[in-house]
Amino acid sequence: MLYFPILSKDVRVEDLTDDLAFDPTIETSFIAGYRQTRARATFIPKLFIRAYRFLSQEDKELLEEFQNDVNVGADVFGWVDSVTGFGYEVRFIGKLSFKMEPTAPNQWQTRIIFEEYK
Repeated sequence: MLYFPILSKDVRVEDLTDDLAFDPTIETSFIAGYRQTRARATFIPKLFIRAYRFLSQEDKELLEEFQNDVNVGADVFGWVDSVTGFGYEVRFIGKLSFKMEPTAPNQWQTRIIFEEYK
């Protein structure tokens, strides 16, 4: 199994959002006004959204190469959440895109959405 690369110490992780990948509730409404609900699945994956700021050129190239190694969102890899320190098996949701930092020349930023895999 591949693991998310270790980035330089200058990288800041911002815009921390944790959410469920989907609402698993299946609902049926009845004429009498009540509703019946049940779960669609027994496992509900989490989404982790992280903004990586102040990436060096080497960090950017490392992430681009890693994205190719995991076939964008096709393959699962190990990732350690920098907030909690917990490890997860995840995949990318969508491709990575990079833009220059507005206040720091030759540094990059990207927003990554990870989906938990089980």
